[in-house]
Amino acid sequence: MAHLIALVIAIAISGFVVLGGTNYINFDSFDKIKIKNEILSDYTNLINGRSIYMQHTDLNLTVLDWENEIKEYVFLPNDINGLTWVYNKNSTGEYFCLTGNVEKANFYNALIEFADELNQDSYFINTNCGSTENFDSSLNFNLAPQVSVTFYVK
Repeated sequence: MAHLIALVIAIAISGFVVLGGTNYINFDSFDKIKIKNEILSDYTNLINGRSIYMQHTDLNLTVLDWENEIKEYVFLPNDINGLTWVYNKNSTGEYFCLTGNVEKANFYNALIEFADELNQDSYFINTNCGSTENFDSSLNFNLAPQVSVTFYVK
């Protein structure tokens, strides 16, 4: 009988933790970590693909055909929350850019935190790929603003 009472109490406590305890968990934090890890993984993969391509071919990656050029050396990344990867060049240098419309503030906040963690001068969040300045972070996410995250290759 004592085991039965202990079992009922254990089930009640477990139910409280599982059902009642979810109010104490900040799922946005988990989303941010997932997003930041996915971006870092994709960017690292693209940089490695670029380097391997250049080593094996003795050619620079081209803007028009970059995906076909590196896809035999690395897996191309999927879109991240509707944002796609592009490769381009300008007077500042070569860059990969994650660009598209952002619909959720937590996704944008993950991008900002990612920039803070990288703490480098080759990562910029703006509305245009290739930008060398960050823009104001007060966005209206109901309008799904255009956001571009430029990673300059050094």
